Amino acid sequence: MSADCIIKAFSGCPCPPGHCVERPITPAPVTFVSWRTQALTCLAFGLLAAIASAAWMGISLDSNERKPIMTINGHINRESVMSTISVAEAKAGFASLVDEAANGEFVTITRHGKPAAVLVSVEAAEAAKKALNKPRPNFGDFLLTFPGGVELERNPSKMRDIDL
Repeated sequence: MSADCIIKAFSGCPCPPGHCVERPITPAPVTFVSWRTQALTCLAFGLLAAIASAAWMGISLDSNERKPIMTINGHINRESVMSTISVAEAKAGFASLVDEAANGEFVTITRHGKPAAVLVSVEAAEAAKKALNKPRPNFGDFLLTFPGGVELERNPSKMRDIDL
């Protein structure tokens, strides 16, 4: 790929207007130094735009910051963090994983790159059991909860004849 083709590829970058050089009608020779300077400048502007967009949307680029997680009862918990670890790593450091789970973190254990199990605290497991065992009303009880009751009238029209 020639240098002026690479510069043309950079013409759609998020640089300020007029920064990127459009490919001229008659291609002028481009030296490697000017191409490298152009590419690095465009890359820097692109990274700056990505960081600014992430900050505007409230996304932290700090990997140690606690991320919001939806809990079992539907509330967002900013204290919980879900970490992912392989089975082999879990075997090697099981005691530390139990400590993390006891502190409220969810630890996902993967097998062959796919989630296989989640290690959670006792409180989270009990909340899950309560949510799963919660009695659900039947449809008739649900209809009786409507205010004013439900009054249905029978259709007075004649029924059709059926041949059996």
